Order: sequence, then structure tokens, then C-alpha cells
Amino acid sequence: MIIQIEKLKLCTPNNFKLINFLLYILFFNIYVPNHLNDFLFTTDSLYEQGEYKKTFILLSDEYEKSSNDVRIAFRYARSIFMLANTEKNIQKQNELYYYGLAKAQEALLLDTNNAYSNFWYASYLGKIGQIEGFEKSILNSYKMKEYATKAIKLDPDFSPSYHMMGRWHYELSSLNFFEKIFAETIYGELPNSSYDSAVSFFEKALEIEPKNIRYNFWLAKVLSATNDSEKAISLHKRIVNLEPRDIEEAEIISKSKKIIRENER
Repeated sequence: MIIQIEKLKLCTPNNFKLINFLLYILFFNIYVPNHLNDFLFTTDSLYEQGEYKKTFILLSDEYEKSSNDVRIAFRYARSIFMLANTEKNIQKQNELYYYGLAKAQEALLLDTNNAYSNFWYASYLGKIGQIEGFEKSILNSYKMKEYATKAIKLDPDFSPSYHMMGRWHYELSSLNFFEKIFAETIYGELPNSSYDSAVSFFEKALEIEPKNIRYNFWLAKVLSATNDSEKAISLHKRIVNLEPRDIEEAEIISKSKKIIRENER
């Protein structure tokens, strides 16, 4: 009789509420993280395969539900950037870049110490500079370097940040005399840059990811600019034997083949 009474006491409405709450907590802490981790793994795999449209579609749906999660937010900004890269219509492409810039900024505001949020925001700054012209490009270059440098400090093994800094040094070092005078007249002294620094950053990116077609191509580009054509050609020969992940990489391979043919004449 005592046991039955104790059972009845356990089955009170308040206890049912407590049990339901505990079950919810258990579900939230076990199923939801696993579901999210599986989702992130899927989107990252599709991204690595160059399936940018599929990645964008998946993340668009998830972003509506989890826009305050930096892991979703920076991946969403990344998917927009890569989708824009494949867009042939210039107007639509630019619209995607500006939309992505806003989303990258939102991701950065969620966590200013997230390496990938810093990197993708820097990427958009560089792209917007290209769209709006020389003055904007120079102005954004200061901020771009700041965020890319921070991304490297936050994740020293993230190769795209080194590649970005290599391109930053290359682009600034490639300015002609009149462009430098114009930029210095408007913005004051330009940041220090050099082809040697570009080479160092590109090599660091390749050290982490040696089969990356973009990294190999840009290192070859800066080596050509420093008249080290032998090493540049060897990199182009390496590129043509790599497997492209997307249209842009396929185009790079075509460029490398053309450079090799011209060198053999």
C-alpha cells in the first residue's frame, strides 16, 4: 500500500512536467548537436566538392532557423561568395556579392574571434573593392589586411588566409608608378608590401594544401613577376595534372596549359 502511494506521488502533474522538461534537455543536448554536426559535415563536404549551389540551398534553409549561430552564419556567407564566383550575369553576380557582404558582416558581429568570419569578411571587402574601382580597392585593402591577419592568428592552419595575404602583397606590389602616386595623394602612405612577402605567404598556403590549384597558380604568377620563370613553369606543369573542383579551377588549368605552350615556342 505504501509503495502504491509513493507511485501515485511520483505521477503528479508537476512531476510529469519535470520529466518532460528533462527529456527535452536530453534530446536537445544529444540529438540536436549531432544533427547540427552532421549537417555541417554535409555542407562542408559539398563545398569541398565544388557543389556551391547545393551548399547554398541547404544553408539558406538552415540560416532562417539558426542565423544567430556563427557556424551557420559564416558558412552561409561563404556559400554566397562561391555561388557568386560561378554566376555569369554580372548584375546578378554583383547583387550576390553585396548580399554576401551583409551576411559576412552579420557573422563577424556574432563572433569577432572566429577565424572564418574574419576571413570571409575580408574576402568580401576585396571583392567589393574590385567591383567599385581603384579608390575603393585601395581603401578596403587596409581593412582587408587587418581581418586576414587576425584570421591567421586565430587559426594558423587555415590556408586560405595565407593565400589572401599573398594576393594582398602581390596586388599592392603590382601597382604602377602613377597608381601609387594617386593612392598616396588620396590616402597617404600605402601599407608596406613586397613580392617576397607574397611568395612567403603563397608558399605557406601550399605547405598546408599542396594540391590547391589556385595557390599553385598565384605562386607561379608572382614568380613570373620576379623573373623566376623556371619555377613558375614547373608550377604550371604541376597544375595541369591536378583535378579541378569547379569552373574557376578548370579555367586556371586552361591558362596554365596556354602558358606552357607559349613557353615551349
